[in-house]
Amino acid sequence: MQRQRRGGKGAGLTLKIETEPPRKRSLLPSSRFIRRSARHAFPKIRMSKKAALILTFFAGQGAVQLLSVIFGLTVVRLLTVEAYAQFSLALGFQITLGSLMDLGYAGTIVPLVGERFADPNVVGAYVAAAKHHRDRIFFLLSPIAAVCFFALAYKHHWSWHIQLLLVASVLIQLYFGGRASYYSAPLMLRRDLRKLYRPQVLSALLKCVAPLPMRVIGALNGWSAALLNAVAQVYNSIRLRRSSLPYIVEPRQSDPSVNREMMQYVMPAMPAVIFSAFQGQISLYLITLFGKTVSMAQVAALGRVGQMFSVLLAFNVVLLEPRFARLPREELLRRYMQMVGLVSVFCAILTILSFCFPLPLLWLLGPQYKGLGREIGWVVLGYSLYYMASVIWIMNRSRKWLFWSGTVIEIGLTVLAEVAFVFLRGVATTHDAILISVVGAVTILLAQSYVGIYGFAKGPRMIAGKVPAMAGQV
Repeated sequence: MQRQRRGGKGAGLTLKIETEPPRKRSLLPSSRFIRRSARHAFPKIRMSKKAALILTFFAGQGAVQLLSVIFGLTVVRLLTVEAYAQFSLALGFQITLGSLMDLGYAGTIVPLVGERFADPNVVGAYVAAAKHHRDRIFFLLSPIAAVCFFALAYKHHWSWHIQLLLVASVLIQLYFGGRASYYSAPLMLRRDLRKLYRPQVLSALLKCVAPLPMRVIGALNGWSAALLNAVAQVYNSIRLRRSSLPYIVEPRQSDPSVNREMMQYVMPAMPAVIFSAFQGQISLYLITLFGKTVSMAQVAALGRVGQMFSVLLAFNVVLLEPRFARLPREELLRRYMQMVGLVSVFCAILTILSFCFPLPLLWLLGPQYKGLGREIGWVVLGYSLYYMASVIWIMNRSRKWLFWSGTVIEIGLTVLAEVAFVFLRGVATTHDAILISVVGAVTILLAQSYVGIYGFAKGPRMIAGKVPAMAGQV
């Protein structure tokens, strides 16, 4: 905007006043807005930046998870049992392959960048290295994954066009999901939670709204629901990359030294990550091989109960890991034990309530699953144990406590326990599939507890690597 001065000293000069373009309105409140609102509502209570950050997280993640739960329950209720079995197999297969293709690289960006988060060249170097590793694994495993999916689906005699569309949805989600996770890391490092959650809320809202009109026009089925997930993932990837650009400077090619450093850091955890990729869906795969289609749909539907832990799992990655990565050594043991105790009490209360009062959770699943009252409590127990293990794992990873001995114990103990379960009891019913998940959760919790004790005793592994420390060197 320009203004002409008239008369007097300085007449004839033109003043140029720069005005900022209007900002886009966000669906999520900012931390500053939350603090101001709290001061007006509660004038005697002053809200810190940390409290505002936590509230922003729960607002964003809570909205994402609430919409995801609504989508999941809508799909459970609207799809036929066979169509939901198709959707669930694609979703479970995608989750497994997502872990296999990532191999833990997405989780290395935050701890490896650490205190250098303000240098966009450093952050960009690690993002490029993670993408380099992920792309190579994706193009290597994709053909093998397609063949394995066809082999799993062969028993159920689904038509070829349905199987091809399900595979396409899985591969689309895998490719763009990797990019979404890597471009989320700079936003988490800068604690820019609005930009992190804005696209996720919008895509989750799309998924909630779309099934109803698709049902009306007869377009809602197993493969179309899976493709709806894929479209949402593509949108998230594009938007998150745009949002992270102010915080990173990506090199044209990844730095070989950074690639090696990242590889050395994640190497001890790779076998456990590969194992966990299958372990997380072990009940679904076993019931697919040995059970009936109805049992397969029941196991997948009960898995929706685990979505109540999704907000907490995101809390571990978004807030807990950066917090423990920066924590001074002298405060670590006290904070570590406080977190373990708090999580243990919470999970115990939740499990007891689920055994005593299963009906509310059964109502959410729909009338076709009303006979699963006995399984609800065991499902929540299994997810509670997995969540406790995940909290310990995140705290261990934030301190770079990744050891070969922990990986060997986790895999060996879990395989031994589950093989013994299969031989002694078998996995032919829905209840059997749930129980073997509980057995696996116990062994993983024991293994992660060992890693925590070993980490306090020995400290982190030393990793050799070279990273540009100054802007402009990449």
